[in-house]
Amino acid sequence: MLTIPRSEMEVDGSLRDIYVYDIDTQTWNRFLRAVRESNYVNRLVHADQELSLKDVDLQTIRHLQETDSVSLYIQVSNQVIAICHFFADDELELDIDPQELGSSKDYTTLLEFLRWLADALRHTVHLTHENRPENEILRIEPSCA
Repeated sequence: MLTIPRSEMEVDGSLRDIYVYDIDTQTWNRFLRAVRESNYVNRLVHADQELSLKDVDLQTIRHLQETDSVSLYIQVSNQVIAICHFFADDELELDIDPQELGSSKDYTTLLEFLRWLADALRHTVHLTHENRPENEILRIEPSCA
């Protein structure tokens, strides 16, 4: 059974990153559709204005980024929020703050989210230390490739 080592999530002033590597536009759009169709509460924000995720694809995000930043906030649990900033076309990155992991339930819910993400995208999901993809905490393979 996979677990997230609590020692790797100690509050040290840095975030933790969730990566999905070697993706393309189709995978990005699958991600957006999966979030939209999931039970996860989400907020898409462009220039401090909240937008509907309905009918949004990567091309729309890139167009919006021409004028200001775009972030997608995904409520993983009552305390934990994963934030996507749409940095690269070939890599999905979400940030989480270890300070938000206050209970065992938060850890379990985060692990469930990582499994959901791997299965939704049909890609391996990597949990790492902030800006250190080589320092992997956990890797989750999709249930079905």
